[in-house]
This record gives sequence, C-alpha cells and structure tokens, in this order.
Amino acid sequence: MVGKPLYGVVSDAVYFSGQHRIPYIVFGAFLQAVSWLAIAILPPSTLSIFCISIFLLLSNLGASIAEVANDAIVAEIGKQPTTSSKKSQSSSSGELQSFVWVASSTGGVLGNLLGGIAITRYSPQVMFLFFGLILSLQFFITITVRESSLSLPKSSTNAGIMKQLSQLSVALKKPEVAYSIAWFAASNAVIPALTGTMFFYQTQYLKIDSSLLGISKVLARRHCFCGASSTIIT
Repeated sequence: MVGKPLYGVVSDAVYFSGQHRIPYIVFGAFLQAVSWLAIAILPPSTLSIFCISIFLLLSNLGASIAEVANDAIVAEIGKQPTTSSKKSQSSSSGELQSFVWVASSTGGVLGNLLGGIAITRYSPQVMFLFFGLILSLQFFITITVRESSLSLPKSSTNAGIMKQLSQLSVALKKPEVAYSIAWFAASNAVIPALTGTMFFYQTQYLKIDSSLLGISKVLARRHCFCGASSTIIT
C-alpha cells in the first residue's frame, strides 16, 4: 500500500516494448503465481517462517503492482472523451470507476466467503495450489493481450521518473489528496488483511481468531459494495 504511488510513477515513466500497463500486470501476476505455487509445492520441512514471509512479501508486491496498473487503465479509459460535453465525460469516468469498485467488492465478498468455507475442508497447501494455478492462468492470458487493443490514450510527452516524482510531490501537498490517502491508510490499518505476513502476526502473536478477521474483511467489502452502488444510482 505504501509503495503504490512509487509503482504508479514507475509505470508512467518506464515502458516495455511500447507498453506501460500490461507488462506490470504480467509481472505482478508472475510474482503472485510463483510465490503461492512455491508455498504449495515445496515440502513443509523446507519452509521456514523466513521463507514463507519472503514468499508472502513477493506475493503482496505483485498484487500491489498489478492493482496499480489496473487502476491506471481504468483511469485512462475513463478520461477518453465519449461526448463533446465535459460534464458527460466526467460522469462517464466516475461511473466506470464505480462499476470497477462494485465488481471488486463483489469478488472480495465471494472470495472471502468461499475461502473461509474451503479452508475448513482443504489443507492450506491445497488452497495455495488452487489459487496459484488461477494466478498462473491470469499470467498466461495477460501475456496474450496487447496494450494497443485497449485503445489507451497516448502520452504526449515521455516524462522521466524524476519529473513524475516532482508531479507526485505537488499532488500530495493538496489537502484533498493528502486527506484521502490518510483515510485509506487508516482504514487498511484498522481492518486486518487476510493475506500477507500481517495475517500470520495477527493470528499467531496477537491471538486474533481467524474467523473474526474473515468477518471484518467481508463487512468491509460489503460496505465498499454499498458505497459504490449508491454512487452509480445517484
């Protein structure tokens, strides 16, 4: 979460074969798939706490990079003019992002519910293997997608990383941006995450029941879904 602005700056400035969104999604999916499959396939005797922490760190890194690229694609598509009216264009952009939030929240609720049910029937290794295979499928599908097929707007200037960092610094000084980031940071700190090293710390050291963490995550996703749905309706 903390490094997402940096990932955004890098993806804006660094291109791979003329693409600066899809390659980062591919890289993020690759990191997640490798990490989860490694945890599932490697013998438990060889997986120390340090190794598991590294794999989960790489998985979270990949998820963050892919999420930043996905958000950037949504934002860029939303900026494309659909009518001559600026008001209609702004409304279309907001609706697109709201639909994305609805889809994400719905998937989060279903994923947490199904994951909670499955973990009572299958071992953690089986769960890691299953989701690792899904991430592998995402990786191979994303490789076949060309960024040109998304009709993303072309950047008029190829700004370097330093210029991007300067623009980011200016944006962070705006109260509306700073307050929003602070709110998101606080919400993620209050609502525990089910994935990553924090889950291990919360359950093993803080002795928080995993079902409580699952319920809090489901409720958080439900509220996001309701908020995004109300935005679309209004």
